Amino acid sequence: MPEDTPFPLALHDSPFGFMAVQQGQVVSCNPALQNMLGLAAHEVLDPAFLSTGVLNLQKPLPCQQQEDYWSYHSGPPVAVRITVRCRETHHEIWVEDIRNERAIEGELQETLFIHSVVADISTRLIQATPEQVDHLIEQGLAGLGMITHVDRAYIFMLQDGTISNTHEWCAPGIEPQKPQRQKLDPAPFKWWLDQMQDGKTLSLSNINPHEQIPEEVRIQVKVQSVMMFPMIMQHKLVGYLGFSAVQKPRNWTVQTENALKLYGQAVANTLHRLEQQNLLQEQNQTLNTLFRELPSGLMYEDENHHIKLVNQSMCDVMGCEVPSSALVGQDALERFEQKLAPLTRNAEQFMQHTLELYHSTESQGSEEIPLQDGRTLERLIAPVKLDGQVTGFLTQIRDITEKVQQNERMQRYHHWLDATVSSTPDILVNLAGEAGKMHIRIISANVRSLLGYDPNTFIEESVDHLMGILHPDNRQMVHHLILQGLQNQSTNSALQVQLRSIRGTLIPFDLRMRPVVNQGTVLGVVLVLRDIREQLAQQELLLQATEQAERASLAKSRFLSRMSHELRTPMNAILASAQILKMKGVEAHQARGIERILKAGSHLLTLIDDILDLSRIEAGKLNLNLQSFKVQNLIQDAIDLMQEQGQDKKLVWKIHLDPLPAVQADPDRLRQILLNLLSNAIKYNREGGTIEVYARLWHNIVRIGVKDSGIGIAPEDQPRVFTPFERFGNLREEVQGTGIGLALSKTLAESMHGKLGFQSTLNEGTHFMLELPLSALTREAYFLGDGEFFAPLEGLLLEMNISLHQVQSGAEVPSGARCVLFQTGLPREHGHWIEVNPGPVDATAAFQISMQWQEQAIRDAIEAHWLRPLEGPDS
Repeated sequence: MPEDTPFPLALHDSPFGFMAVQQGQVVSCNPALQNMLGLAAHEVLDPAFLSTGVLNLQKPLPCQQQEDYWSYHSGPPVAVRITVRCRETHHEIWVEDIRNERAIEGELQETLFIHSVVADISTRLIQATPEQVDHLIEQGLAGLGMITHVDRAYIFMLQDGTISNTHEWCAPGIEPQKPQRQKLDPAPFKWWLDQMQDGKTLSLSNINPHEQIPEEVRIQVKVQSVMMFPMIMQHKLVGYLGFSAVQKPRNWTVQTENALKLYGQAVANTLHRLEQQNLLQEQNQTLNTLFRELPSGLMYEDENHHIKLVNQSMCDVMGCEVPSSALVGQDALERFEQKLAPLTRNAEQFMQHTLELYHSTESQGSEEIPLQDGRTLERLIAPVKLDGQVTGFLTQIRDITEKVQQNERMQRYHHWLDATVSSTPDILVNLAGEAGKMHIRIISANVRSLLGYDPNTFIEESVDHLMGILHPDNRQMVHHLILQGLQNQSTNSALQVQLRSIRGTLIPFDLRMRPVVNQGTVLGVVLVLRDIREQLAQQELLLQATEQAERASLAKSRFLSRMSHELRTPMNAILASAQILKMKGVEAHQARGIERILKAGSHLLTLIDDILDLSRIEAGKLNLNLQSFKVQNLIQDAIDLMQEQGQDKKLVWKIHLDPLPAVQADPDRLRQILLNLLSNAIKYNREGGTIEVYARLWHNIVRIGVKDSGIGIAPEDQPRVFTPFERFGNLREEVQGTGIGLALSKTLAESMHGKLGFQSTLNEGTHFMLELPLSALTREAYFLGDGEFFAPLEGLLLEMNISLHQVQSGAEVPSGARCVLFQTGLPREHGHWIEVNPGPVDATAAFQISMQWQEQAIRDAIEAHWLRPLEGPDS
């Protein structure tokens, strides 16, 4: 304040506070001082209430300027600057309010501190290793949090659709929230993130009354003030730096916000640098791995041909005996090119060409290098440029010997394929592509000779080009056949189609299709078209010949049938007359003649019957009377009938007829077969030989065997055994016969759904086997218990047309079983009995059999409760 300011003016009009002190008492003060201290005049005039740091009114006052804090009645201190002037009668104290000045200084000091921390941490972040970054970021958050007097400083990052609290500092007494804020849904943060999308700082000094913040957002946060700085990387929001005051509101200056924003950007730049470093490191690792593991030899050399990088594959291809790392720094020309040159077919030319490639500023592409040892290498030399200048060369060398050999094999294969396709009489068509986009890849050249078309007009054309020469009636089925092939459905059947030649003639072809498949993928189809004009002509001739043969066969059958009937009438008359003469009684020599007439006539009548049967079979008019019956009695009757014929040779008969179920056959025709087999066994047997006849169950069929110890059949004659009118062997002139019997027997057996076969060894004998199917009325029974206990029952049940099967438990019995037998646990003294019992299983009839059973009791029980209801519809 000026020295000459009048007292009254100073007292009333001055903006500075003023008080006059006389002998330790405040005698006056102006309104400005009252307003500055917020007191009334009488309160200011009472020095007892004044608290000051440097001024003592009871002592002499120094005439100087000082800064102090004044307060009255323990009120808030006021920062002031006081100037004391000494007058003759009193002291004048001028008081200047410097609170704003101090606030500005504090803000400036805070800004300077923030800038200092930001500069220090930012500098250290630039130089930090990846392991140091997180610690430095949190150290910076702690320093800035304390300087700005906030309760929490933090960083949130957006990644993979989530948001996480990556770094955090909390003031004493504030609970950390970082562990609970990892990989969160960003939806609750949407309002905050939207505010920062354009890179704007979000600064809210007092959140609760803030009208712009939605109510649900205010409820979510429990802070008084918040300041957030967006972290931008490549024009994209990747996170934010935040400062929150939890306990009381906090104001921030623009300078503080700008300084903190610099820190946020420094952190963003550091994180971006780390991300780029990690990416670069991954790329380097990938490149190093590729460089190291590629089967091709790779080498990078500088412009002076010093090796900078080389992989082991390069050493292997070039035959180096040192590891690749030992070659770094060596001359590439001396190490590789000059070593490779002598192996080539022209070393001088190879080196000259290599130098030309090094002087070229552009890559000339790969080249093949044939070696004298038979190998083939592929080499590529490419210049590496930086700002248009060649700074080095990248060389790739790989052994392509196998590839070259494979190409040569493929070329030979294509030559063979072309020769094969050209030589085949068929038209081969290869269709490639997908449904609706098929085109002709290959068509054989003989499409010209067969149809008159130039094969080149079909190549790479749509399949419609082929469909165009097909008869319209054939197109749909050929299209369907191609679709089947595209679905990998091959077919062995052929389609008969017609193709129109270039002259308009329709030519018949057989069409077959095969899909072309590679590792499960259908690549196309191959069509094979075969000209069948000659085949159709042959078929027509064959049809005519067949019809002619059938007419001749029919005429023969009619002739044989009529002749057989014509012969039977006089033959019956001759036999009847001979029998009458024999009955009247004649002399001995006449009786022998009559007997020869009867035997020859009987044989001739049998022959006539066989011829008649054969003609019926050829005409398809043989009638069979298939029945269900037991064969044992029929076999025995046939044996009894034929045993008399073998008495002259003193043959030994061995007969083994097992209990058997019923068969389905014609009894008369079966007897005819057996008589024929037994007759042959007698006629072609030796003096004192054996004939074995057996019947047994074999694999659910009945097998009847006739085995003799006769002359046997030579291997070369066996294929003709069943040929009509064929006779062979040394005895064919001596033994009576026509060669019809076995052919007729085989045909009759097959007509009854059976089989007739044989085995024969020359000079040892022949074994004929007749197999017949079981009757449809054959039943199955099941038994629970000891197999040895039920073994004696098996023969009995087979005679009753029942096959017996053992089961271990009731669960194994088929559903709907009609008969189940199970062993009782009663002791032996309970007698001989069988009881009908529901049993342990669900069956129509279950029988409990004691340990001492009677055959008739079992037969009666089973027939009463099972067989009779199932004998047939008429029972």
